[in-house]
Amino acid sequence: MKLTAFLILTLSVLFSSAHPQVLKPKVPESVGFSSERLERLTNVFQTYIDEERLEGAVTLIARQGKTVYFKAIGRRDLESAEAMQKDSIFRIASQSKALISVGVVGCYPDPLILAASMRISMLKLRLS
Repeated sequence: MKLTAFLILTLSVLFSSAHPQVLKPKVPESVGFSSERLERLTNVFQTYIDEERLEGAVTLIARQGKTVYFKAIGRRDLESAEAMQKDSIFRIASQSKALISVGVVGCYPDPLILAASMRISMLKLRLS
C-alpha cells in the first residue's frame, strides 16, 4: 500500500510542473563540457541520418540550469522532407516504465531499502 501511494505521489510530482524551466544558453566550457566533443554528437547523428538508421533528432544537454548543446538535425517527416525543428513533437512509445523507474530510484533515499521493499511487494503478490 505504501509503495502504491509512493508511486502515485512520484508520478504526480513528475507530471505536475505547470511552469517549464527556462534553460539559459551557455558556453559549454563554462560548465565543464568541451565544445569540440559536443560537436561529435552532431557528426554521429548526421552519420546515422545519412545511413538512414535515423530520420531525425533533437538533442539537448544541460548542466547547472544552463543549455550547453541544443541541436535539431535531420527530417521530421520523410515524405514531406520537412526539416527537424527544436520544438518538434515526438511520439515516445514504451518509455514510461523507464522514466518512472528512474524517478522512483532518484526520489527514494536509499536504493537498498527500495530493492528490499520491492522484493517484499513481489513476494506478497506471489502469495496472494
